[in-house]
Amino acid sequence: MFDEDCREIVQTWGKFRHQMIYCWCRPWPNPYLYALWCKANADLFTRGEVIMLLDCDIMLREPARLEEYFSDGKIILPFLHWKDRGDDGTAQRLWSRVVKESTGLDLERDWMVTRPWIYWRSTYSGARKLVEYHKNLPFYAATYSRQHYDWTRYLDHEFTFCDLENLGLYASRFEPDLYDPQDLIELNQQGRQDKFWDCWSHTPFEQVKPRLDALLCA
Repeated sequence: MFDEDCREIVQTWGKFRHQMIYCWCRPWPNPYLYALWCKANADLFTRGEVIMLLDCDIMLREPARLEEYFSDGKIILPFLHWKDRGDDGTAQRLWSRVVKESTGLDLERDWMVTRPWIYWRSTYSGARKLVEYHKNLPFYAATYSRQHYDWTRYLDHEFTFCDLENLGLYASRFEPDLYDPQDLIELNQQGRQDKFWDCWSHTPFEQVKPRLDALLCA
């Protein structure tokens, strides 16, 4: 998936470029919500039946197998009760409001709690339809934003929807035969290993560097 102005650069990649599927897109004025929109449409950009989402600032620290994220043929869907998040309630206030405004549904649990985010292909289109039905608009029109994104004012930002919360909500409520929702705290107590590491692109590098050094020297 590339911005339209990357075409000339891609042409310099030699034979390698012929081994890829290209989706040329025009970015929004709001790059944050544009990235969420891209992830929410992942089924349009890949042929896979099982689709994994990862942010660009996430690292895989050791080998992982897809089977680790399944239980009896169902995708394990981690969640946290809001009371167990350990914060001041900001996340619940923000994402519950955003999900309610975009889908009309209550967000009773937090589905945006760990990596990776894995969903069946059908879940993506289903989650988009939640927004389309509630807003009576095509998904693009319902979620498009022209607002300038300033990460230093994150909580004041315009959120037209939340990709991961909507996906988790749809998966748990409308596709129970495909998913196994499990409390993240209990998963960790059972020995779940987090093989993915958030580097957080907004974190000052001097805070990230010691962790990277320890990982590289292990």
